[in-house]
Amino acid sequence: MGQESESHPSNVYLAIPAILGIGFMLHIAQSFMVPFVVAVLLAILFAPFQVFLRRKGVPSVLGSLIIFVIIFSVFTILGFCLYGSIRSVLANSNKYAEKFNFILVQIADFAKTRLDYDLEKHIWNSENGQILTFISPESVFETIEASLGSFVGFFSNLLTMLLFLMFMLLSRETLKRKIYEFLNSQRVEDQAGRLMLNSIVEQIQDYLWLKSLISISTGFSVWLAAIILGLDFAIVWGFLAFLLNFIPSIGPILAAIPPILLAVFQYFDYLGWALLIAIVMVLIQFISGNIVEPKLMGDRLNLNILVVLLCLFVWGMIWGFVGMILSVPLTASLNIIFNNSRRYRHISILLSN
Repeated sequence: MGQESESHPSNVYLAIPAILGIGFMLHIAQSFMVPFVVAVLLAILFAPFQVFLRRKGVPSVLGSLIIFVIIFSVFTILGFCLYGSIRSVLANSNKYAEKFNFILVQIADFAKTRLDYDLEKHIWNSENGQILTFISPESVFETIEASLGSFVGFFSNLLTMLLFLMFMLLSRETLKRKIYEFLNSQRVEDQAGRLMLNSIVEQIQDYLWLKSLISISTGFSVWLAAIILGLDFAIVWGFLAFLLNFIPSIGPILAAIPPILLAVFQYFDYLGWALLIAIVMVLIQFISGNIVEPKLMGDRLNLNILVVLLCLFVWGMIWGFVGMILSVPLTASLNIIFNNSRRYRHISILLSN
């Protein structure tokens, strides 16, 4: 008993550098690991479709090829649409810069005539005025244009992910058999191991499908509302809403802020219309996050908000923005695995509400 109590703290001390080392290795191997993780999630997501094709008599190789083509087509079309939309923004950058300067002049005139305060003297021409350079359209457009240089990298990562996905789909049965053999080697009964594995996969599939459908619906609603209300860059806001919807609580708020700011910027002369756009954007996110998602998802996520914030921070440090998007699906999947394991169920208790 004494030896066990002494070894427990030492195990904790060994676990900390091990976790830090794993995080460092994941950061170094980002270009390899991100496509791999996305491929794993997509393989789980599309496994029911693969089973459906096989039951219809479609050979495994052909079924995997069909899924490959579908995913490649969706990502390619979406990538070209986003790329074209951003290019059109850059082509009209002068118009937005003029609008930005006009708004600054209007604000300065209002402050000087109504509030008797000279913004140009006390703010814009002082050291505090540097923030205007940071948030100016010119600075934003330069940042966007620099990011477009990685568009070739996007297709490189896409092809890498699809290559992983193809091998996972083709070796699905082999992988299942290997997992069964591993469980048997860990003294887990064959039938119990199969039931546990099937339960884990089904729960992760249910979560990923429901979360993806809700995110797609939210993104489509934002895109459609932006089109109807005449808001620029509609596809960008729709795609942003789709991505950030994977982050509970915080994501919908972050997704609503940019289009609202643009609405004020774009319709500064018609603030009533900008207010309407803001109300619609907030309403879409509210309905999606507080009505639709809780009703459909139930307690499938069941992650503590502090755990969500911690995961966002940790995965954001490891893989940047992509890591923040993947953080909650990864953590939710791990939580499902821990919850179905007697040995690690205590970890699930810590992660859950």
